[in-house]
Amino acid sequence: MLYTPERLTSIAAEAAKQDSIFSLDDRLGLVHDAFALAKAGLAKVSSALTLVDLWTNEKECMYKCSSCNHVEYHTNFYSYLDLVWAGIAENLGSLRSVFWEYPEITEKLNVLRRVRKRMMIETLDLRD
Repeated sequence: MLYTPERLTSIAAEAAKQDSIFSLDDRLGLVHDAFALAKAGLAKVSSALTLVDLWTNEKECMYKCSSCNHVEYHTNFYSYLDLVWAGIAENLGSLRSVFWEYPEITEKLNVLRRVRKRMMIETLDLRD
């Protein structure tokens, strides 16, 4: 869905709230839509990056039970895979490939990816 930058920011801010009406699937879809539109040149890249910035504290994750392999959604970070951050990381990587001819842009995207990955690792306590 193509939103104006202002509307996307408004939706992203609402989706970032603890008691948001937006489900995990809604947020994943919004991430992928925002980045797909930006990569296609139909939306501003800054809009997708604003979404990333607003979702710094995203906490809904998917948990795969080790004993029965049943998959559930939780809001607890410990030992979980954060699907929204995985989607953001994937899209930042593909956005980087769009700008491969512009080293000044790709380096800034690399810095952003490293910072966000470090934040996720620290938040999820995935350090060795």
